[in-house]
Amino acid sequence: MKTRTIVLIPTLLICILFMSNCATTSQPAKPGRLARISEPSNSNSTLLIGRITLTCENFPKSWHVEGEYKKGISIDLQDQKTGDIFTLKSRGSQGLFYVLDRSGNFEIKQLTFVMGGGRSRTTLYYRSRYPLIINIEKGKVNNMGDMLWTETFEEITERETHKATGKTHSELRFIKNYSEVKNWFGESYPDSGWNKGSWINL
Repeated sequence: MKTRTIVLIPTLLICILFMSNCATTSQPAKPGRLARISEPSNSNSTLLIGRITLTCENFPKSWHVEGEYKKGISIDLQDQKTGDIFTLKSRGSQGLFYVLDRSGNFEIKQLTFVMGGGRSRTTLYYRSRYPLIINIEKGKVNNMGDMLWTETFEEITERETHKATGKTHSELRFIKNYSEVKNWFGESYPDSGWNKGSWINL
C-alpha cells in the first residue's frame, strides 16, 4: 500500500475541453463476457490465468471515474531472463487475463487503466515499489487467483488548463482464491482441454 500521484490527461477538442495460437476452446465465448482461449497443443502447453478488478473511490464526480472496472486493465510483465516486456489485458465481465506458452520468472511491472476517450481521457497507473515476481511453470495451468486493485482519491495536487494531477492511496491485493477461479474456469469453459491439465497456484 502506498500513496501515489496520477495524471489525468484528456483529449483536446477545439481547445475548450480539459483532460481532468490454434484452435480455441470448444465452449463458445458468450458475447461481451468470455474470451476465447486457445486449446493446449501438447504436454508442454502452458497457461497463466487470473482475474482482476479495479475499484475507484472518492474521486470528484466531474472526473467520472468512480466505480468498479474489470475489462480493459493492462498488466505489464517483464521476463527476468531476457528483459522483454509484454502486456496482458483483462477481458469480459469477470476481468479474465491470460497468456499462453510463456514460462520462467516474470515481474509485474505496471498496471494501467484508461477511461474515456474522444472528449476526455483519464489514465490510472499502479507501480509497486517492491518487485512482484511470479514463476510461470512450463506445461502447467498457472492459477493467479483474483487481483484486487484499489485507487482511493485524496486530493488534487496540481491543476493546469488541460491537465489535472491528483494524489491517491493505492492498494493491490492478491486474494489467493485459487479454487474459486479454477471452478469458475471449469464452469465457463467446460469442454476445454485445460481442465484436464495440471493446475498449480501462484
